[in-house]
Amino acid sequence: MNIRISQLPSPQTSLTGTELIPIVQNGQTVQTNLITLATLFGVTSINFGSTGLTPATATSGAVTVAGTLAVANGGTGQTSYTNGQLLIGNTTGNTLTKTTLTAGSGITITNGTGSITIAASGGGTVTSVAATVPAFLSVSGSPITTSGTLAFTLSGTALPVANGGTGLTSGTSGGILAYTATGTLASSGLLAANALMIGGGAGVAPSTTTTGTGVVTALGVNTGSAGAFVVNGGALGTPSSGTVTNLTGTASININGTVGATTSNTGVFTTCTATTFVGVSGGVFT
Repeated sequence: MNIRISQLPSPQTSLTGTELIPIVQNGQTVQTNLITLATLFGVTSINFGSTGLTPATATSGAVTVAGTLAVANGGTGQTSYTNGQLLIGNTTGNTLTKTTLTAGSGITITNGTGSITIAASGGGTVTSVAATVPAFLSVSGSPITTSGTLAFTLSGTALPVANGGTGLTSGTSGGILAYTATGTLASSGLLAANALMIGGGAGVAPSTTTTGTGVVTALGVNTGSAGAFVVNGGALGTPSSGTVTNLTGTASININGTVGATTSNTGVFTTCTATTFVGVSGGVFT
């Protein structure tokens, strides 16, 4: 009876390797077992080189692999980890080093199972706020250590010239500001009404005068009647008295009064009118 192998029943229990099986050897059917066959046809020698792997059992027969796959062969060289650990490249030995992140100032790091949480721990704490102001200001409420208000007021000290001020807190009514030194303003004294203002030179504020010499005398003292010219040394207007020493003109000149003995004996009168007899010893009338 011919029975195919596929027609044979499956084993009812696990094989132990000691079960007998027939094989043909040199044209003759003989018996053997699985253990013997595994010895004949199994691995006879194994070597994993520098991979980091090693046989856990004998190097022949059924071989179980153990060890840790090295970085050079695509492994990590590591076998265990804790929460939050990362593998960081290390040039020493071309390896991977296990490490965790380090929290900096204001940062928290929480390592979980398969997770890392990074968060800010706060914006910091201000314990005191103070204000420093220039001399022309005053500040109150400084420093603030919990809560409060900073209040700024004028101190009464003048704003300096260099900062756009005058450097003064008072002045003279009717006076003016003048530079009396580099970067310094000063108030002059009272400038008199209807008087002349004159400069005082370097370092001195201007002032006024109504007396003096030269131009000041002519302008400040010798003023004629309304509308009259003013000249140095006297007024040319309509004086009530005086002596004419030289009189020349192209327009009509009216002389009321007595001509003195020092009247010029030269010149030409275009018109001469008198209410009394006039004696003329020489000259030309036209």
